[in-house]
Amino acid sequence: ESVSMLAAPIVISRCGEILSEFVRDEREASVSPLPRARVEQVIGCARLLQDLELTPRVCQHVWDTVGSEFTGGGGGALKEAGDQRRLGRSGRRGHLLLLYAPICQCISSNNPMLRDSLRSMLEIIGWEAGLCAANQTIGRVGGPPASS
Repeated sequence: ESVSMLAAPIVISRCGEILSEFVRDEREASVSPLPRARVEQVIGCARLLQDLELTPRVCQHVWDTVGSEFTGGGGGALKEAGDQRRLGRSGRRGHLLLLYAPICQCISSNNPMLRDSLRSMLEIIGWEAGLCAANQTIGRVGGPPASS
């Protein structure tokens, strides 16, 4: 777990940057497509985030370490709501709650593979935040994590 404690904040932070930069780059390159390597990078990042499950302790550490990068400072309403709201129902997918804004920014992408991953992540966020029951989600990963 000590490696996870060191690596997870860096990986989550970098993934958030990749998502945000992709939105900006795609908007600026509206006439010509982005290089294939750039598109593959963001799709790979989205898939990693979609499949990633952290231990509750590592998830909390990610929030404590890089949370302010994505919540505009102190964590807003999620910080005030306490750990369960920040870490989600499972305590393992809080990184998706943390990256909610960059994930939402990416939904305007024209890439169907990226949009599919984003849809799955938004379903997971909905379940983790208690906004829907597992049987109300569309995809296989939208409900509770397999380890629950």
